Amino acid sequence: MYGPELWRPDKGGDWSYWDLWFAVLCVHDHGGDWDGFDGALAKIRGDGGEAKWSHLLDLRERLAAAGLDVVELVGDTITEKGVVTRARARVFKQSLSVCDMTPPMRNPPARRLEERGRRGWWPRFPSSPQDPHDRLRALLGLDRLFVSSAAIDWDATDDLPDDLDRAAGTAADLRLADDDRAGALAVRRAVLTIGLDLMECCDDSSGYLGQVMNTAMVTYAGTDWRLAGIPPQVFWPDFVEIATLLANYGVPVGEEVAVYRLAGVAPDLDLVCNIADGLHAEYTAARMTWHAGQVRRQHAHALAAATGTSPT
Repeated sequence: MYGPELWRPDKGGDWSYWDLWFAVLCVHDHGGDWDGFDGALAKIRGDGGEAKWSHLLDLRERLAAAGLDVVELVGDTITEKGVVTRARARVFKQSLSVCDMTPPMRNPPARRLEERGRRGWWPRFPSSPQDPHDRLRALLGLDRLFVSSAAIDWDATDDLPDDLDRAAGTAADLRLADDDRAGALAVRRAVLTIGLDLMECCDDSSGYLGQVMNTAMVTYAGTDWRLAGIPPQVFWPDFVEIATLLANYGVPVGEEVAVYRLAGVAPDLDLVCNIADGLHAEYTAARMTWHAGQVRRQHAHALAAATGTSPT
């Protein structure tokens, strides 16, 4: 029994063995207090803890939707021989493999937020970055490289930024020559996500990839996105989110305020501040402590760019 299998299809939903094990421990060890059980889960180290916490969030939502409390879900099953011992072993002692995972375990809140920051706003761009993103990845053979979790070696990392820069520059220039501002913006935005993916799997010991991505971020910020036809309500949340993710790799080092100034934040400062506040709340709820702190710094950079003050 791995956990995702169906335990019982009644009482307002289909309940898995993970649901059973979580509920049994919540009732038996924590008197039905989900927060107490959550605190115990938080002590699990590594990705397994985050995955199980994500399942807990989903379970609590499903129970609420079904109008059930945890005691009702467990019922007499808690008295079955060995069920508590088995639940403790599965929840706290055994590591997770792919076959163990439920959909919420595979897609925890942090992963959903990071994926949104990478490309979640693209369908609302006047010209989606998805097509140039896919074309650039195929042209450079990046799909093959991204299949492996092993870091791309130092020599390959030094070659890739130049290849990406040249290919993207050519693609953007062709679109601008055709007066396709939305297309050029899409190409330059696609580069930021490709660069982020590269930084996560490359050995950038020389720092050259970081330098190229610094330039890419400045170039994107300096593109006249308003003329490209993207509304501020789409441009800015995407911008703040990708800037937050790239900051984990020091991009753009020394240009944090400049990129907000280049992007013309001043008339949209209130909007950007509200976006940063909302993101801070989302990151905090997802237990993404570093990201929550970083988005506060994004807020400070935007304020400094708009008002000419120094960020604190």
